[in-house]
Amino acid sequence: MADPTETARRVLDLDKQATQGPWRWDPKRGTYEYNAQNVGGFVAGGAAVCHFGNSEQYYPEQGEPPNEADRALIAEYRTAAPDLARALLESQAALAAAEEGRLAALDIAKGAYEERDEARAALAAANSRADLAYEEKALADREFVASQKIVRDLVETLQWCRHTISNANDILRDEDEEDTAEVDAALVEIDALLAKHAAPAPTPAAVPGLVFGEPDAEGDREAKAVDGGHYEVCTSEERPGQWFWTGPKMIGLAYVATEAEAIAAANAHNAARLAKKGGE
Repeated sequence: MADPTETARRVLDLDKQATQGPWRWDPKRGTYEYNAQNVGGFVAGGAAVCHFGNSEQYYPEQGEPPNEADRALIAEYRTAAPDLARALLESQAALAAAEEGRLAALDIAKGAYEERDEARAALAAANSRADLAYEEKALADREFVASQKIVRDLVETLQWCRHTISNANDILRDEDEEDTAEVDAALVEIDALLAKHAAPAPTPAAVPGLVFGEPDAEGDREAKAVDGGHYEVCTSEERPGQWFWTGPKMIGLAYVATEAEAIAAANAHNAARLAKKGGE
């Protein structure tokens, strides 16, 4: 079977060289213009393309004209063949362009998938770092609580020692048996140390709590602090069944088990942030 593309190109090349169509069958076209004995021929724009002679002039050897079906076919082919050839080449060009576009789209999709995978990997790494930071903070909080208990125990011990020394010093002073100046000086130092570690912390100013709005379509809720800071509590797609919260200048996400814990953590963060901001 001939290559359709080569056939189409050959048809168009022949079309350029041949008498341009359309061709029309003229039954009286012949050697003598419109003579009754003319056999007929094809014309294009009034000019003869071919004719089959005159039955009087060439009898009995005049040409044999094609039958009606063949004449119709020849006339139709003269314009239909080039049109079909051009349509074929145009459709092939459009198909090639579509294939090129499809391959370009595949490359874009491949790049998008790779970027999505990289983003997922970066998010997983960020979540891992956030988990580690949360664990480190929890450990630091526990160590701080433990150190506070140690300080309280030491303060209680120091208070007991101070009470004992003070009583003994009073007895010695009443009996005038010893010079109590050195003991009095030591008691002053103890009192200063107790004042430093046992004095109650000043009561911080009350901070208005965050008021979270109604959940949106995804269940997330937002709140704005008194200074305009934005907070949000959300359900986690990466960790089904868990919640996380975010606030101003936070790095990463803080995950908790319930929405109530997320709101409480956000409020605590806001209070500490505003207290620090007020002290700067």
